[in-house]
Amino acid sequence: MLVAALVAVLMLPAPGGEPGESALAFLEVLQEGETAPLELLDRTMISPFCGVSKRTEIVERLERTGRMLRRGQFALELVDEKVDGNFASVLVAATSQLDPLEVEIFAIGTGKVEGEWRPAPVAGSFENSRVGFDEELRRRVDLLGLWMIRERVDRLRRLQAA
Repeated sequence: MLVAALVAVLMLPAPGGEPGESALAFLEVLQEGETAPLELLDRTMISPFCGVSKRTEIVERLERTGRMLRRGQFALELVDEKVDGNFASVLVAATSQLDPLEVEIFAIGTGKVEGEWRPAPVAGSFENSRVGFDEELRRRVDLLGLWMIRERVDRLRRLQAA
């Protein structure tokens, strides 16, 4: 049992690379469903100040996302990213292999932790992430969050209109 858990952790994609690669790899691991979302949470930029009840809620969200990705057999594709220093917003398109009309756009915040790009724990925001308390940095991260929300909605509208 311990060996299996160790092998599962070692097979996780290494965080790092570019922000888009990090977000895409995270969603791919969720989709595979072989790694527990609780283990994946430790590979995000989750804040050390995030409490147990909030962590539990985030894990439940990750479990739902993973189930949705597996159910629809979604193909994942990096669509866009916007970088501001050590933070970035990433858009990933998910198209169902079972129904090409079923498309989702995931907005994933990312940030550098110890020199490696890692996804934010909550899709569509930098909520419960290691952003810090600097007012100017928070303002810049808020702008990235607004960009990913606007772009996600805009991309979904364009897909529906096509």
